[in-house]
Amino acid sequence: MSSRQKPADGNVLSRGWTQRVLAHLAVCMCACGVLGAPLLPDPDCPPELIGDGECQFPCNTAAHNFDGGDCTRHRGGREASCDSNLGFGFLDALKNTKRELCDAAVEGGSSIEFYRRPDNLCGPVHADIAMMSNVKLSYDAGSKKYTLHVSCAGDVGGAFDRWHGNLAVNEASFTLDAGTGNAAVAGCTEWEEEPTLMVIDPRGEYLSNMYHASEELFSLYETAHVVRPAKPLSEMRLVFAASASGQLIQMPSQVNNSDDMKMTAPGIVARKQILEMWSGVVHRPREQRLTPLADPNTKPTCFRKLLLPMRACHGSIGTASWERVVSCPNGNPIAEAVSHGVRRAFLVEKLYDLADMQITILTRATATKRVLRNSIQVKSAIEGLVPGVKVVLVSLNGLTFTDQIHLMWRTAVLMSPHGAGMSLLLFLPKGAGVLESTSHPPPFGASRSVAHIFWQYSKWTNHPYRHVANAENPNPASVASATKELYEGFRAARSTTP
Repeated sequence: MSSRQKPADGNVLSRGWTQRVLAHLAVCMCACGVLGAPLLPDPDCPPELIGDGECQFPCNTAAHNFDGGDCTRHRGGREASCDSNLGFGFLDALKNTKRELCDAAVEGGSSIEFYRRPDNLCGPVHADIAMMSNVKLSYDAGSKKYTLHVSCAGDVGGAFDRWHGNLAVNEASFTLDAGTGNAAVAGCTEWEEEPTLMVIDPRGEYLSNMYHASEELFSLYETAHVVRPAKPLSEMRLVFAASASGQLIQMPSQVNNSDDMKMTAPGIVARKQILEMWSGVVHRPREQRLTPLADPNTKPTCFRKLLLPMRACHGSIGTASWERVVSCPNGNPIAEAVSHGVRRAFLVEKLYDLADMQITILTRATATKRVLRNSIQVKSAIEGLVPGVKVVLVSLNGLTFTDQIHLMWRTAVLMSPHGAGMSLLLFLPKGAGVLESTSHPPPFGASRSVAHIFWQYSKWTNHPYRHVANAENPNPASVASATKELYEGFRAARSTTP
């Protein structure tokens, strides 16, 4: 599966790494006047992105004036709660919790940096990241456990055991061996030099449900922003580790000789579209691809830098989408940055002409519940009220993730029953509308509810949101009326956009 295929309609810019670098060499060397001092061109933050109204993670640095202000505009005033709870203020506070659990006692010894912030995002849990240097990973097939061997002065096991953020089943799949001197990493003659993000025993939803996958997208982008030195995800190796088998799922877009790579393992069931998404966001040009990691069943692997990233409920702001109160009613810079980062990874950049935009209806035809059973009547009602605009019925199941994200990019209004596929609204163009058919319209209930997810996501990404009653059989006239309102709003916004 290729995450870099060029769409057949040719409406998306296709360019490789080399072309990007050459293009950026030709543009101004001072971030288009945002900064006074000259800068070397940054292929991950070209000048045309600075101050464009969207926050991008690679540009959110002092050198780039925090994306020309795009990443700081939510700070202060009534948006202060968004910044401190769900924005870059939250991540800055997490950076400041850094604790060194283990200093290298001898040359070649290990170090552990630990970030923890007690924020109750979805229960009594915390925002946690661990970054280790000079660490060895081994696997014992008998106990079905991974062990991370570190060489530290003193016993750090107790301190590390109090950290519970990264692992789904914690002690059942993972132990820490803290030796003295450099004994724990003895035998390491070959080192994996590339910083590696390792997710041990990902939850089933992580790889099979688009909403939960989006939570973890936030997790990885946030982790990459917090640790130092900060790196884009494409410059880190991403690995999913399955303790049931000891297998490592590696991304085909990152390694050489990937054609025969297994993208599943015992204990990990994954949808191919979501694996395609993960592989795409960490894509490397062929000339920069890595050697596959060894099978831990046969040989330990030694890492110069290994990161155990935050996870959903342990730092991902995505889980806050369940909340009844909207903390970011006018946009969330992290959500905007993640949306932009994924779009760039899949070469979704050039806007379609308004005449080529469409109204997309997700039917959920292959789902077991919340299927849009009157989709034909809904489509007909919209066509009658919004003439001249293409209306398309779509089942996501047969589409690649590349197809899905490009579909979103040409959508002016997205209509769907409540369901995980609606998470793709993160990748709609600016101003596109969202219409959800639901039996539990938001705000619903007294506190947290899945009914709030796509309402919140829409607010975070500045997409106008409407809902209609009845998930499976909404009133076609009501759907058409709401769709018309959203489409006219999009058209008006597009006509005034410079």
